[in-house]
Amino acid sequence: MSYLHEFAGVSVPKLTQKFDEVFEETYDEGAWVTKKTYHQVDPPLSFKYKYVLRVHEVEDPDDGEEPATLVTLEMVILPESLCKAKREEVALDCGCAETHLTVLDVAGSLFCGCIPFGDKLVKCGCTDAGVDIVKDTVASILSSIDMLRGFTLDRCMNKLGTTGWDLIKEAKGRIKCAIRHSLRRAKREWKNDKENY
Repeated sequence: MSYLHEFAGVSVPKLTQKFDEVFEETYDEGAWVTKKTYHQVDPPLSFKYKYVLRVHEVEDPDDGEEPATLVTLEMVILPESLCKAKREEVALDCGCAETHLTVLDVAGSLFCGCIPFGDKLVKCGCTDAGVDIVKDTVASILSSIDMLRGFTLDRCMNKLGTTGWDLIKEAKGRIKCAIRHSLRRAKREWKNDKENY
């Protein structure tokens, strides 16, 4: 029986790439950024982005006393692809000039340029080798995750119905507030449902 390596709903029977081949270290301990820059080519919403992988120590939800490790993958829009107003917000939030913004500045800002793509909890019994396997799994399936990004971006990110596309539209300056946009859409749908019954 073969073991499947899985992350964010995508599985592979064997690991084909090493983590260091796909991701590079950053100045932020516990965060890595893809070496490759990806492009969304869709005229109304064209932008460049990278993936950020973070490794955090957290409490094990099943056993609150033992530590566990949470591995998360996020899609982050590059600073140059943000609208001017959002670039200014990020620069103000992180305290640096717009021209010196990095992917991690956007990812760490309290703002919409960072979209969660998946996570995996590595239980306390695992060693660093367990985390390394998860990191290699992400490296091996990242191209598949990227090909399926539309499905992830269609998914609701909160209970208001805000999708990844809404966050991207806000980051590009197409809408002012993704949450307000989601509330208006929900209200229209509710009104249409009410009229149809």
